[in-house]
Amino acid sequence: MSEQTLLVFMIIHIVCVAVYAILIYSGNSKHRKEFIAIMLFIPGFGIIAGLAVELYYKFTGSKQQPVEIPDLALDADIYWKPVGMRQEETDLVPLEEAISINNTAIRRKLMLESLYDNPSKYIDVLMVARKNDDIETVHYASTTISKIQRDFQLELQKLAVDVENNPDDIKLLDQYIEIIQNYIDCNILEDYLLKRQRLLFDEILVRRIDQGGIDKGVLIKKINNNMALGNYQSALDDSSLLRELWADDEQVWIDTLRVCVESQDIEKLREVIHEIENLPINWSAANRKLIMSWTENSKL
Repeated sequence: MSEQTLLVFMIIHIVCVAVYAILIYSGNSKHRKEFIAIMLFIPGFGIIAGLAVELYYKFTGSKQQPVEIPDLALDADIYWKPVGMRQEETDLVPLEEAISINNTAIRRKLMLESLYDNPSKYIDVLMVARKNDDIETVHYASTTISKIQRDFQLELQKLAVDVENNPDDIKLLDQYIEIIQNYIDCNILEDYLLKRQRLLFDEILVRRIDQGGIDKGVLIKKINNNMALGNYQSALDDSSLLRELWADDEQVWIDTLRVCVESQDIEKLREVIHEIENLPINWSAANRKLIMSWTENSKL
């Protein structure tokens, strides 16, 4: 290509970009003004891409309203800004509704308003938001979930150090157990990380029993955690200890039956049901219904 031909091509290109820029700034094009730079610095293809997108909007339409990039920028302190410092009074809407709103700018604003106080309350909704069609909603949800996960990890690291420095502090150990339980129950961990946390949880629960003696709540946590890990024999052994120590507790027997059902141990289920038949416990209607259901299954 000769220099003269190249010069003519560049002049035509610049003129086309200038015309497109006028259309964009006048509101006659659906492109944002940031697209001008793309067309300018990619001769030929930039204009073709712009026209292709323009035709797409024209023939298929777009349900989303264009949003300026500065409006999509996340504030630097959105995660740490306390509610008390906010100057304005805002009517909050449920986060579920905020995500379903089609207008990107309004959805972003409502999401921020809903999550100012405590994002961890909306983890289930944030997990759904990560699959939203809008890229900004997905980005914000993913970033918020990462922040929640990082906060849990930092708190657990601090508690782990405190527990090691204060090995005889049962209250501190109970606090550590509570945070690990909350982290596991928040449903943001992938399978590998979830298993790691459950294995750590089991170690801490064993340590709690060794140091503070057998506690019903701790033992039930240990049973549930072992079932989640698939350690059904350990769960059955702990449930036997639970029955021995709290034989008059209705919920203890229900938890024991649940272990038998989830482990699919029919013989153990029949054995426990036989024990229940001789117990002087005034069963609640809901638990009586559960026992009847499990009893029928044990006869199959």
